[in-house]
Amino acid sequence: MNKKIKTLNLTPGEFFDRLTILIRKTKFEPKAYEKRLQEFIEILNQNKLDGKFIRLICELQMANTDIWNLESKIRGKEEGELGLAEVGRRAIKIRNYNTIRIDKINKLNDCFGQSKYREEKFEHLSTEKEV
Repeated sequence: MNKKIKTLNLTPGEFFDRLTILIRKTKFEPKAYEKRLQEFIEILNQNKLDGKFIRLICELQMANTDIWNLESKIRGKEEGELGLAEVGRRAIKIRNYNTIRIDKINKLNDCFGQSKYREEKFEHLSTEKEV
């Protein structure tokens, strides 16, 4: 790709590196970084790159990475090494990250006019009594 973009006097690589860092920071301190992040998104929009779309892609990647990190630590340990309490805490975090992940997937579908395709994550509740 041989496209030149305006990037606040940064190379495109530096621009996207800082963009992904800003997106990560807004996860933990939205009020502190959201305004600066919006400046970066506006630059993307000015370059005919959909800033909302790129942000959603980055946020989806972060959610998947967070899920992977939590799950891999569970899978990587010998059975019982983490303890049930820690596995339970991780399971709750994984569920919460999955909620974020599903939200980003649905918003990306919206970007492509595919709102009728809604991803949903839910717990299967059996109505049968276990024997």
